[in-house]
Amino acid sequence: MSDTPIVSDPTTWALDREIVLVRVYDASPRAVFAAWTEADAFCQWFGPEGYRCTVREMDVRPGG
Repeated sequence: MSDTPIVSDPTTWALDREIVLVRVYDASPRAVFAAWTEADAFCQWFGPEGYRCTVREMDVRPGG
């Protein structure tokens, strides 16, 4: 039997498995927040040019 516990909660994963992405935007904090929380704004910037973005449901609350 393995000594490694099975962890299903990603907030408790080992830091050696963590990927950190950093982006710098030339935009106001309000515009950046909208890009992550409003479906229409999200689809305007997400993905490469020509990419079709369809948001069926967006729940940006903690745990959503």
